[in-house]
Amino acid sequence: MASLLADAFDAPRLLVGAREAGAGSLIARFMSGRPADDTLLVLLESPADRYFEDRADQVQALAAGLSPEDLRDIARKAVKQHRPDRVIVGASVGFTIEKALIEAARQAGVPVISIVDHYWNLWQRFAGDTPTDRWRYQPDAIAVPDPWCRDRLQELGCPVDTVVTFEHPLLWASLAPADPALGPRVRERLGIAPDAVVVMFVSEYGFADSEGWQWDQAEEEDIYLAADELVAQVRSMSVDAERPMHVMIRPHPAESHDWGAFAARHEAGLVLQGHNLDKPELFAIADIAFGLNSMLLAEAGRAGVPSYSWFPDQSYQGLRLSRFASWVNECQNVQACGAAIRSVLGR
Repeated sequence: MASLLADAFDAPRLLVGAREAGAGSLIARFMSGRPADDTLLVLLESPADRYFEDRADQVQALAAGLSPEDLRDIARKAVKQHRPDRVIVGASVGFTIEKALIEAARQAGVPVISIVDHYWNLWQRFAGDTPTDRWRYQPDAIAVPDPWCRDRLQELGCPVDTVVTFEHPLLWASLAPADPALGPRVRERLGIAPDAVVVMFVSEYGFADSEGWQWDQAEEEDIYLAADELVAQVRSMSVDAERPMHVMIRPHPAESHDWGAFAARHEAGLVLQGHNLDKPELFAIADIAFGLNSMLLAEAGRAGVPSYSWFPDQSYQGLRLSRFASWVNECQNVQACGAAIRSVLGR
């Protein structure tokens, strides 16, 4: 961890805010060694709150649907009452507790650091209500997971002078050996045969095309298209497969896709939902994983699950996860996905 970031997490009194799952899981990991006492206050929106269950006494979980003014009021009161030496926030798109804390901290003269947990949508994370207000929210420092992100922020005209890099702990930390009994236990609980092939599809949050915002990742329809084509591929392969085959959909915590309706369109048992499984359980039962650019796909690869990034729309020219996570393979089309699955089947 960069020294600036390490020093911030060691501040005598610390105030933290996060909205999205990626920021929540990352900040929770960075804070793992900090004592759970009243020197820490954490303001969380959902789904970031799921990663702080061991710090319930320091967490203030915020209700869904709070207005910007409600969030600003909460942030101002937290800064005034907690008297932090440092404020650390995630960096989510839209108005969140993170942006409210940036405002409140800057107004109070408290140094604030924003941690970016992904490679995409860098300027959009600091914009106001419109894309023309590109750098409306400016922390004192920004921490990013790759030197490319630092360079890209500079190219985009980021006015924040201090941009530091860190090694993403969820991707680069040494992984504990998996419990060999976990996979069989989870399969039995879910009614999945011990020899069944589980093909995991890692979904992600998709932004609708919107003029001026220039989102880096694929659009929502591409996510559905990828899932549709992958399921069709698995269905055709299952006809003469000697082992049962399933597609396990893992939704992003903040996405709105109706994967229940998606599963219902297919024959019973072909498409399963993995939203209630934690990461170790998912990785223990998945034989292979496909997705677009989700960080969870990179985590699956680090956990030993063969992982592949692919885009059904070959015109997509945006950033690809494999550029940063070299252990994530690329598939150029659904036939290549099928070839990867056949390698799992041993044929």
